[in-house]
Amino acid sequence: MIFLLGKSQEGCLKFFNLRLSKYFSRDSIRAVTAADAKDFALEKSNFHEKSHVCQSFLPWQVVISTEEGCSLLPLSNEKIRSREEKGRLNIALASMADCVILAGEKIYKVIKGSISLAIKRERKKVYVLCFRHGSTPSNERHAYAGRLTDEELSKAGIEKIPDAKKDFSNFAKNLPSEFQNELLSPQKIFSSPLQRAVQTAKLFFPDAKIQTVKKLAEMDFGLFEGFSSAELFKDKKLKPLYQKWVDSLCESKCPPSADSSGESKSEFTKRTFKAFKKIALKVKKSKIRPPLVIIFAHGGSQCAIFSSLPPKKKSKMTYFDWQTANAGFLFGAFTL
Repeated sequence: MIFLLGKSQEGCLKFFNLRLSKYFSRDSIRAVTAADAKDFALEKSNFHEKSHVCQSFLPWQVVISTEEGCSLLPLSNEKIRSREEKGRLNIALASMADCVILAGEKIYKVIKGSISLAIKRERKKVYVLCFRHGSTPSNERHAYAGRLTDEELSKAGIEKIPDAKKDFSNFAKNLPSEFQNELLSPQKIFSSPLQRAVQTAKLFFPDAKIQTVKKLAEMDFGLFEGFSSAELFKDKKLKPLYQKWVDSLCESKCPPSADSSGESKSEFTKRTFKAFKKIALKVKKSKIRPPLVIIFAHGGSQCAIFSSLPPKKKSKMTYFDWQTANAGFLFGAFTL
């Protein structure tokens, strides 16, 4: 994304016509509005990378916004709040952009990145939409439900899907038309083979072809599988093993059980991202446009994929911060 910030929208558009129209069409431009800024404020997201408002700007190749400066005239509280909201959204979008330009009608200044590199990067981008499955009985009792727990959605989980679909539809409407078409009526989606993921995919997109990918299954929790944190701390045999795993921030390997060998967080992340990257490369080489990968999997899958997406940028987000609520989604862009 190239982010143009100027005193006026007209000035940004003149800069676009002069320097960028050779590479991008006018249809690739999105202007930041007061409504966008208000929605961003209402989200109250701890991280702009996870904000659906911010994510909705990622497929737009050029984003333009106006600076919110000071005024000598008294402003109403509403106007002051509106300026603050717009300023915060501008800061968030600038941090996500490949290139940021202070654009005027006659002069400009690149304050982040490179115009030429940003143009090249736009041509190499692949987009990912990753859903977490709907709520299950294990989720509702806060139990570790990993690769070996193959359960369907709970009644409450199924009942929440219509609202989740509505939220997603509202998000998709802010994207370029070619993305809307593919996101709202996808031809093909990829899924973890576990029932809860496949069932969620069918509820969201009943007409889409679903290809299950074994390596997109949830983490193997070994001996911890099926237990809640509270239950593990109460179990005399499992408590010391669980405490050691928690203290390692899940980096140590889950102790093996009779049915599984267990995994560490790094092993799970490598396995998941390798499977995702293989899918993404096939989509990139295909004739699918826009190059978009749609996945239904798990909370751990969201963490594994989005914490590993290139190019890695400095962020306050931890691995676990990427997980959404059940039936939630993340949208991202990366280069291949």
